[in-house]
Amino acid sequence: MLDQAAELRKLVLRSVREPAPDGSPPPQQLLLCGAAAGVGVTTLSVNLAVALSGQGCRVVLVDADCQRPDVAVLCGLAPSAGIGDVLAARRDIHEVLRPGPGGIQVVVGSEWAGQSPTWGEFAQQRLLRQLARLGRHADWIVLDAGSGGHEVMRRLWRAASQVLLVATPETWTQSESCAALQRRVCNERPVWLRLLVNRVPDQRVARE
Repeated sequence: MLDQAAELRKLVLRSVREPAPDGSPPPQQLLLCGAAAGVGVTTLSVNLAVALSGQGCRVVLVDADCQRPDVAVLCGLAPSAGIGDVLAARRDIHEVLRPGPGGIQVVVGSEWAGQSPTWGEFAQQRLLRQLARLGRHADWIVLDAGSGGHEVMRRLWRAASQVLLVATPETWTQSESCAALQRRVCNERPVWLRLLVNRVPDQRVARE
């Protein structure tokens, strides 16, 4: 809903304005994910990134959905080197940044065609380190993690500053969201988790 999105932007902007002790805050990582495909995670990720950029934030949008990497399509970008090349050590994160709509920078996804490549611990840590080093260029990193449960997605979840779980009013989506919450958060370190109920007709349905 619009009210939920507006409140989320306010929370994000307040966090950006709180400087780190050294005066230069590292990028905050906001991860969006859905317990099922098709709940609107990619659309929300792109629009939230553009909205934050419009509020004066420097934003990098990362397509970390290994099942449906659609960020490039929604941003009007042609296929190119992306997150898979960083994980495979073929490219540095700065080499795959591309200008996107509304002044954001984009790291496009990689089409893995259901093969779920096994990226080792070193590759995953390299990706996390390179994302952290974007602090000189970005206030926020918005990660579209889709609905997959690949190990890279779980590690990004654990490293995120905030997690936004996207659901819709359908009962099956809500039950899947609860299961995802138990699998990904309850047994991990505490994460600032927020729930966004997408595609609701009014506040009453959202509250229910």
